[in-house]
Amino acid sequence: MATSGTDFNKYAEAWAEMMITIWKEKMEALGIHDTGALEDSLDKDVLRQAGGDVSKINHVFHYYGHYVARGVGKEFKRGNPGDLGFTPTREPKPWISGKYWYSKNKLMWAMLDYTGEMFLVSISDILTDTK
Repeated sequence: MATSGTDFNKYAEAWAEMMITIWKEKMEALGIHDTGALEDSLDKDVLRQAGGDVSKINHVFHYYGHYVARGVGKEFKRGNPGDLGFTPTREPKPWISGKYWYSKNKLMWAMLDYTGEMFLVSISDILTDTK
């Protein structure tokens, strides 16, 4: 991969932000917008090591987003908190797609490559240090 820490960190930040943009676009396309709370809850947390390198990326959103994606739970109309037996069943709205998991895997491998390179550079520096 042969990339600098700065390049990799920019890539990881951009990837984390891009995923939120993709999810918002997917929600819009699927008509997932009752109050907008789920879309508004999308956020990222990019954790960094002491040296400033990205070590972990967390995406967060309201947990009920999983139910929306799978189409499970009770449908209710405003003012009616329960299932009356004749209310419509939910349809899955897969806003979290398999492409996310594929993209996340690619990022994981890129992080492993970058970490391995930094490790090799450190070992090389130690071994060639003539002090």
